[in-house]
Amino acid sequence: ADEVRKLAERASGATREIGQIIQTTQLETTQAVSTMQQGVNQVENGVQQARKSEQQAIEIQTSTHELGQSITSVASVSEENSASAEEVSAATEELAAQLEETVAGTQQLKEMAQQLNEVTRRFKLDNHSSTATATPASPAKLLALRAA
Repeated sequence: ADEVRKLAERASGATREIGQIIQTTQLETTQAVSTMQQGVNQVENGVQQARKSEQQAIEIQTSTHELGQSITSVASVSEENSASAEEVSAATEELAAQLEETVAGTQQLKEMAQQLNEVTRRFKLDNHSSTATATPASPAKLLALRAA
C-alpha cells in the first residue's frame, strides 16, 4: 500500500510536471504565432510601401520625360524666335537702307526744286509789253547751279 501511494504520488507529480510543460509549450507557441503574425504584417506593409515607391518612381519617370519634351519644345520655339528676330532685324536694316535712299532722293528733289526756282527767277519779264519775253540763263550757269 505504501508503494502504491508513493507510485500514485509520483504519477501525480509527473502529471503536474507534464501539465506545466504543456502549458509552457502552449504559451511559447502562442508567442511564436503572435511574433510570426507581426512579421507577416510588417512584410505586407513593406510590400505596400514598395508598390507605392514603384508607382512614385513611374510618376517621376513620366514627369521627367514630359519635362524633357517641354524643354525640347521650348528650345525649338526659342530657335524659331531667334530666326524670326534675325529676319526682323534684316528687314529693319533693309528698311533703314531704303529710308536713307528715300531721304537722299528727297534731298536731291529739294535741291532740284531750289535750282528750278533759281532758274525761273533769272528769267526777265518785259513789263512794257503785253507779252512776256524771257531770257534764259546760260547753260554754263545752269550747270553751275546744278553742281552746287
